[in-house]
Amino acid sequence: MKVSVIIPVYNAEKHLRTCLESVKGQSFGDFEAIVVDDGSTDGSGLIADEVSAADPRFKVFHRSNHGVSASRNFGLEKARGEFISFVDSDDSIDPAFLEKLLGAIGDADFAFCDILLDSGAAKEIHRCWTPGAAMKDSLRSALGDGWCGAPWNKLYRKSFLAENKLGFPEGISYSEDLLFVIKAICLSRSVSKVAEALYVYNRANDGSATHSFSRKHEADCFTVLEMLEDYFKEQGLWDEFHIFIEWRMLLNKVGIVFDPERLPEFNSIHPEVNSLIWSNPFLHRKLRILMSILRLRLYPLARLAIKHR
Repeated sequence: MKVSVIIPVYNAEKHLRTCLESVKGQSFGDFEAIVVDDGSTDGSGLIADEVSAADPRFKVFHRSNHGVSASRNFGLEKARGEFISFVDSDDSIDPAFLEKLLGAIGDADFAFCDILLDSGAAKEIHRCWTPGAAMKDSLRSALGDGWCGAPWNKLYRKSFLAENKLGFPEGISYSEDLLFVIKAICLSRSVSKVAEALYVYNRANDGSATHSFSRKHEADCFTVLEMLEDYFKEQGLWDEFHIFIEWRMLLNKVGIVFDPERLPEFNSIHPEVNSLIWSNPFLHRKLRILMSILRLRLYPLARLAIKHR
């Protein structure tokens, strides 16, 4: 078995068939697709079983709900392939995805490609970083690029993941994949790239996590960023990369900024990053002004600004 494609599924019946058909239609056929049904309550399980019945390369596992990280880890335990890839159940892959990544990986620990962002009405190619001689260049790009810091446009050597005990932090359902990718970059000896948009990310899915940000997601983001802080300190990389983590921490406080009942929390959650309001490249001017008002604890003025924004 050459490749194991791991597909975590939760209530994805609207897009799942398209996803599975894109895997089934790969020009490279020596793969197994491990479909992990994470306690879906819609028709996702039936769709997966139907595809599996018609194609024995698809192996379906029905489990109670444990979250996407646990599903990916379960898939890793079951995988028999020499290489591993992840595909989200609402996305799809180009017919040449596996063939071209396998052709490019050579002696590298993982290979990756660019991403096609599909909003339904329009499609846009998102270019990921170009691997250089320095691992730190790739780290900077992954930390500053929310699309390319994901695990799913990549093909990993299974022995590399196993030797380094790389997996996903369970109990976390948002930004959990960033920690995985950052560690993979840090631990890799070499990385290769296919400069083609072979992974199709579905931006039109209103049910995805990126469209339904919650207090739990906010807490998960902070947890992941704190874990990254610890990891960078262990690796002696904190002095060079702390600014990326702190920018993300400040950006993650946006949910507080626009909730009138939570405004006092702004200065109690990671207050050390508030000094970066005017240097954070991810904040627009109006948000910087509002955050500055909150930093001065002018909560009535902030509530008025929110009301009339």
